[in-house]
Amino acid sequence: HAIKQDVLLKVIEIIQQNNAEFAYPTSTMHLQTVPQQAAMLGDNLGNNPLKNPAEQPLSG
Repeated sequence: HAIKQDVLLKVIEIIQQNNAEFAYPTSTMHLQTVPQQAAMLGDNLGNNPLKNPAEQPLSG
């Protein structure tokens, strides 16, 4: 494990010397939907009143 640690520390050092950074994991936030929004967006079963795929809300 000592060799693995040395290699990883060297990788970190090289990245920092080149002014680069590691990407951190992303987070997902779940927001509460109020009744008016639910009526506009459809239910949780995928029944969306918008018929044209281009009109579908972006999911993120």
